[in-house]
Amino acid sequence: MTALARALAALLAAALLAPAAAQALLVTNARIVTVVGDEIPSGSILVREGRIAAIGDVAETQSRDIPAERRIDAN
Repeated sequence: MTALARALAALLAAALLAPAAAQALLVTNARIVTVVGDEIPSGSILVREGRIAAIGDVAETQSRDIPAERRIDAN
């Protein structure tokens, strides 16, 4: 399973779990491909309240203290 598939599976699982939807989830080290085909080879996805709140490069998220109750390393 690719990192992207693992990240998407993690996001889907987070969205389906009702109690967990209130918690923030940060998926790091994921390969992210946008709708227009741009690629972030090592990115992070922040999910809050069941919705994608932010997408960025891992270096950006490591330089900040992002509050997330749950963290998944997709590496």
